[in-house]
Amino acid sequence: MRWIDFIKSRLFLKHLALAIGLTIAIVYIVILSLNLYTHHGESYTVPDFIGMFPDELKEYADNNGFEFIVIDSIYDAKKPAGSIILQDPFPNSKVKRT
Repeated sequence: MRWIDFIKSRLFLKHLALAIGLTIAIVYIVILSLNLYTHHGESYTVPDFIGMFPDELKEYADNNGFEFIVIDSIYDAKKPAGSIILQDPFPNSKVKRT
């Protein structure tokens, strides 16, 4: 059997159709699962914590279900001692839940 006859055969065409169908199904399932996993379209706006103190932030975090981490301390004579001067992500940024 020549290769051109094999490509025209019914068996090859069935397997080709099956491979194309399975590929389309797998891509579709992956795209749907990515939308679920990444929470596509869902986002939260980060409040402005600048000027607050860590104790106030802890109460706010406990009531609203998020976590905060103090990374560094900076001295700024223009700001009250112990207050938050900079936050990451910035205020009013859109974030997703983990």
